[in-house]
Amino acid sequence: MLNKKILAVTLAGLFAASANATIDTNTTTASAVGTITVASEGLGTAVASGTNEGMFVITNAASALDVTAQVGFAIPATETRYVRFDLTNGAFNATGAVSLTGASVATAQGGAAGDDFIIVSVTENGSPAASIAGSAVMTLAAATYAVPSTGGLSVEYSLYETAGNAVNKTDALSTSSATMINVATASTGTFTVSDSAVATVASQFKAFSVDATGVVDTATVAGVAAVDATKLLSTASAGYLLADGATSVLPSNIIGAAAQDVIVTGNLSFGDWAFHNATCAGADTSIDADTGVANIDVDANVWALCVTVDGTDDVVAKGSYSVALDGDNKLSNANIGSISFDTTSIEIPYITTFKDYNQRIYIKNTGSVDASFTTTFVTESGTTATAGSKATGTVPAGEIYTIKATDLVTFTGSTTRGSATIEIEAEADNVTATTQTVNSSDSSTDTVTLVVE
Repeated sequence: MLNKKILAVTLAGLFAASANATIDTNTTTASAVGTITVASEGLGTAVASGTNEGMFVITNAASALDVTAQVGFAIPATETRYVRFDLTNGAFNATGAVSLTGASVATAQGGAAGDDFIIVSVTENGSPAASIAGSAVMTLAAATYAVPSTGGLSVEYSLYETAGNAVNKTDALSTSSATMINVATASTGTFTVSDSAVATVASQFKAFSVDATGVVDTATVAGVAAVDATKLLSTASAGYLLADGATSVLPSNIIGAAAQDVIVTGNLSFGDWAFHNATCAGADTSIDADTGVANIDVDANVWALCVTVDGTDDVVAKGSYSVALDGDNKLSNANIGSISFDTTSIEIPYITTFKDYNQRIYIKNTGSVDASFTTTFVTESGTTATAGSKATGTVPAGEIYTIKATDLVTFTGSTTRGSATIEIEAEADNVTATTQTVNSSDSSTDTVTLVVE
C-alpha cells in the first residue's frame, strides 16, 4: 500500500466580532474605550458624489458607535450650557443626535450629514428643578458615519458655558475624547504554507524520500507547498469588521470568494502538477505546465501543491517554487516550496595548490545516471578559498572524472592549502574517490582514498 505525503494544514475558524456597547470618552484604558476596527479590505465602495464624496460609510451596528461622555461640570438648575462633539478624520453620514436623561437637549448647529461637529444646548427639565451632576452621562448617536480609507475616526466632547464659547471652541469647562473607529489592513499578505520534497538518487531521481517528520512520500507523489487563504488574516485581525459594523472580515473579503487564477512559478517540465483539495490524495485541479496557471477557489479549501511522476520515465528536477494570485488583489509569496536531491558527500581533508605539488582528485561514478556535484571549502585563518572552474560539474555515468586542484580552487593569503567537501548527486555505493599528489622535486606520489558517505 502506498503512503501519501499529507500536508497537515486545516482551515482556521471564522473570526467573531466582539463590539463594545459604546465609545466611552472617559476611560484611559484602551480595551474599555470600545473602539471598533474596520478592515480596509472591507470598506466597500466609496461614496460616488455629493455629501461625503470619496469617503466610506460605516454603520453604527448595535449602537457600538454611540459615544458616551460625562458632563464633567455640574449644570445648575434652570441654567443652560452648551455641549459640542467634534469628529476628526471623518463626518456624520446621517443626522447626529445628543441625549441626556433628565435634561432638554436641542441641536443648535451641525449634526447633519457631511458635518464634522454638533453643538447642542442642555437645560435641566426635572420637576422640581435640580442641577445636573458632573457625573451625568451624555450620549451622541448617529446611524452612520463617513471615514477616509486610512487612519480612523476620533471624537472630542467639550462643555461650554455660552453658545459663543461653543462656536469658537474657547474656555471649555470640561473635555474628553476617544477613538471611535480604526481603519487597518487585516491582511498579512501571506496565503501559503511552505514545504519541500526530496527526490532520491536511489530511484535515479524518479521518486521521493522520507521527509523531516518521518512521513513517507509515495514512489510517485510529493507535496511541495500549500495554498491556505486563512493565513491572510493575522491574529491581530480577529474581530476586525466590515463597513456594516457587524460582520467579521474573512479571507474572501480580501481575495474574493469566487474561483480565480493561481500562478505557479518554477520548473513544471516534469511530471503532472496539480492543486489537490487539502492533501495530495484529494480531488485535484491541473496546473498548465506552460503557463503555471490553475483556476481554484482559494477561499474554499486548503490546497496542496503536488507533483506526480510516473516512477519510470519522469526524472525529477530540483528547484524552488513560488505562487501568486492573479486577481484584483494581486498577492505573491516567493520561494514557498522546493524540491531537492539527497546527495553523497566526498570529504577531502587536504588540498594544496603549492607550485611544487601536482594534486588531482579522481571521482568514479559506477551508477547509470550522470552525477552533478558542488564543492564547499574550509581554510585556515588568513587564507581565502575561491571556487575554480571545476568546483561544480558533472561526473558522467560509468566514468572517472579528474579534477586538478588548481582548477578546483584558488587559495589567497597566508597559505596554499585547505579542505573541501564535494556534494555529489549519486548513491554512495556508486561513488569512489581518491586524491593523488605528486611532488615534482623528487617525483614521489601520495595517494589517498577519500571518505564517501
